Amino acid sequence: MSPKLSIIVPVYNAEKNLDRCVNSIMHQTFKDFELFLVNDGSMDASGKMCDEYGKKYTNIKIIHQMNGGIGSARNTGILDSTGEFIGFVDNDDFISPFMYENLIQVAIETNSDIVSCNHQRLYDFSEERSQS
Repeated sequence: MSPKLSIIVPVYNAEKNLDRCVNSIMHQTFKDFELFLVNDGSMDASGKMCDEYGKKYTNIKIIHQMNGGIGSARNTGILDSTGEFIGFVDNDDFISPFMYENLIQVAIETNSDIVSCNHQRLYDFSEERSQS
């Protein structure tokens, strides 16, 4: 049986944020999902990190491709997805544990083709930021 949700994360040079991103997805209250980590030609340790996640979790699928940009990486994930719903998370994002449970509930209740949610922009002020 196919999962209800396919989540696609384009990964490019994301070694600093990838753990937080993937952990937030893996701790969703909605559990019927597959996660595609599409390594888009990363030049850091991101590709190796993706492979480690793929070994650790059976519902994580790893795709490595030459760098083509975020749109290309998302499209690659879509081609292999089997879920009834498709979700996107950027590699520097982390999400609420209830996000996909709530989004899918709204999609089903309202018979919607597309649902979205609010976002909150956070900054790491522990690092000095340049004023340009």
